[in-house]
Amino acid sequence: MIGTNTLARFAAPVVNALVARQGRRHGLSRPTSRRAFIGKMAGRDALEIGPFDRPLLCGPGVRYFDVLDTELLKKRAADLGRSPQGVPPIDYHSPIGNLSIVNRTFDAVLSCHAIEHQPDLIAHLNSVASLLKPGGRYYVVVPDKRFSFDHFQTLSTADDVLAANRSRRSVHRREDVIAHHLNTTHNNPLRHWLGLHGHPGIAVDAETRVRAEKEAEAADRGDYVDVHAWLLSPRRFLDLVTGLKTAGLVNLDVVEVHETGFAELEFFAVLQKSVTNG
Repeated sequence: MIGTNTLARFAAPVVNALVARQGRRHGLSRPTSRRAFIGKMAGRDALEIGPFDRPLLCGPGVRYFDVLDTELLKKRAADLGRSPQGVPPIDYHSPIGNLSIVNRTFDAVLSCHAIEHQPDLIAHLNSVASLLKPGGRYYVVVPDKRFSFDHFQTLSTADDVLAANRSRRSVHRREDVIAHHLNTTHNNPLRHWLGLHGHPGIAVDAETRVRAEKEAEAADRGDYVDVHAWLLSPRRFLDLVTGLKTAGLVNLDVVEVHETGFAELEFFAVLQKSVTNG
């Protein structure tokens, strides 16, 4: 009987070719790998946001930003059964993710599975733009909600993004916390690609319901509860950022957005700061 890994390996070239053909109709680039994508940043003067214990970038020109400092990240890694030795020296940290504490600019900024957590997407994009030199690029690794535990969530809209910015949202809403717990499912991308999505609320048992209620109450008090604020696919991300730039709300142009590869749950995008403005 053929194994799932073998199936994915042999099916990937065919499926990815079909995905690439469809994506081109909407201005999307062909699927790529994380290794190839990160390789574009080799040797660049860069800031990595949220490396925790598994930074994607290394080298003398790389700096790191996180919500915790080096020692607290090492403690967190140990508490989670992960390797404290993997935590890089954190150059900048802010408990609320305030990028304005970074006192210099870079040729490139990288975030991996971080942009979807930002309560105010417009504010985040503008904060990153302020850290880039003219022509500098923001490299983003984003979970595709269609192939992750967010499958049953609704794709974010421009109205959602604009409302968060108008209200200067700095923490996640009660409804986002509840929706996360009610709609979460498994996180196996191959099963999602095969149409085996499970059921919404798969993780909701008695213990999870109690946790959900406590977290919803915390969100009501204005505390930060970490959930995904933005539910994205490559096409939706392309449309949102293009629309925000056209409206003059952000100073980042879309360079490329890659389609999600077969049996993968993440896509990749590159945004560029205008050479002449901001």
